[in-house]
Amino acid sequence: MLKYLVFTLIFSSLIAGVIGIQSLPPKEQEEDHIVIAVATPIRNLFPPSALDPVTKMASSLVHEPLAVRDEHGELLPVLAERWYPEDGGRIWYVHLRGGVTWHDGSPFTADDVQATYRHIQDAADPPSPLQPMFADLLEVEVVHSQKLRLVFQEASGALPELVAMPIASTRTIDRTDHRSYNFRPVGTGPFVMDRWSAHGETILVANDEYWSGEPGLDSIGIIPLGSADLRRRAVQTGAADVALNTTSPETDDLVLPTTDVVYLAVRDKPPFLVYPEARRAISITLQRAWHQNEIDYGTAAAAPWPPTSNLHIHGTPPHSDDDPETLLDAVGWSEQAEDGTRVSGSNRAEFELLAPAWQEFADVAEWISDTLLNMGIAATPEIEPLMEVEARLIAGRFSTALIRVQSGPDGDLKHLLASGAPYNDMRYRNPEMDLLLEKLRAAPATERRTIGAEIARVLARDTPAVWLYHPRENAAVRDEISGLQWGPGPVLIRPEEIRRQD
Repeated sequence: MLKYLVFTLIFSSLIAGVIGIQSLPPKEQEEDHIVIAVATPIRNLFPPSALDPVTKMASSLVHEPLAVRDEHGELLPVLAERWYPEDGGRIWYVHLRGGVTWHDGSPFTADDVQATYRHIQDAADPPSPLQPMFADLLEVEVVHSQKLRLVFQEASGALPELVAMPIASTRTIDRTDHRSYNFRPVGTGPFVMDRWSAHGETILVANDEYWSGEPGLDSIGIIPLGSADLRRRAVQTGAADVALNTTSPETDDLVLPTTDVVYLAVRDKPPFLVYPEARRAISITLQRAWHQNEIDYGTAAAAPWPPTSNLHIHGTPPHSDDDPETLLDAVGWSEQAEDGTRVSGSNRAEFELLAPAWQEFADVAEWISDTLLNMGIAATPEIEPLMEVEARLIAGRFSTALIRVQSGPDGDLKHLLASGAPYNDMRYRNPEMDLLLEKLRAAPATERRTIGAEIARVLARDTPAVWLYHPRENAAVRDEISGLQWGPGPVLIRPEEIRRQD
């Protein structure tokens, strides 16, 4: 399936059984070993399939991309040394780093990049969820062993996001049994698999032949603990050194960068939602309430792009000067039924709110329902299993739905907002928006903020979705651990620099 990547991946990652903290003994305090407590087991480490957050993080210790985004969303070279465009950004030349070897001793070359990209493009049974990222890639040409020529359908002002995809070796790309791959994954990264466990502790050891120098740790352990509270207590008691996605963040937690956004997709099926004024009233009401109330789930969003993006809109939501009640009154939704719900003739201001039974979504759906009820709008939450939510999203069988997707970096919002795009859950179609998205992708960095402001204006007018928040992902870390750098995902940047201080 190509759609709703976050939902399907979280669903497929079975939550590890909650174990009592008493059964988790303090780890052996080896000087150069750390333990990371995570929410779900490590699944498929094969790079094109390592998509859920935990497996992606583990795979990033073994495999590497051409470039990785830092906490500010800027591309840093990894297996690529440099790149430059031609033909206005329709063609990109990428020069690869020399002297890099795979864990099996064979050299890393442009053939490996070509094989990885073509594997994703050609996957058919099932298709790769990453295919939308490669939809514009027309050609991957090996110029020579350390140089690639990437040809795209359309020009882009920045190197396309696909370069952040970890690369697989040509000697492993055709393996079909990815479970066996987990025991002996082959990468170029700073750590090598020593022991993989589906539900217990996975151990990775330092790659002594790593191209960037010997890693600062001898080994890393990754252990799944299904309870957020248990993960925090594991760090507090010394059973783990790092814990991801713990309970409500504390002041000394690391706040990890994210490119995800949670939004309310708004269809126009019920008579009430057909009115743009009604959709804008919902948007203003929810965004104001989210900004005014301290809600732990994340950072209030006024647009799809995350707070780290150059396009992020700080301050109040768009069109916040409009009065929601005035907007509703102006289009005939001024009367109220006995239960307080607004009515227009025989129609009621009501709709169903589809939400997955996952993480905080049920609570957010209830919060939306309560907030809108004060406006005389009846939003009835429908909490369904993730698989059912996905099926209904694909079929378009919903009025509104809570959705979390990856919004992408600057200039890469086509998958969310373009007509017919794979993550365009609202079925939003606007030629003006399509042109702005194309303009944004091709624009130099100095012009993107201006174009982004125009996109925000059009979105506020059309209101195909209510952008609610960028999820807050936090990590509890023991004081003696240094060198942890996180990119969106979360993915570890330069894990070879992690140290345990004396």
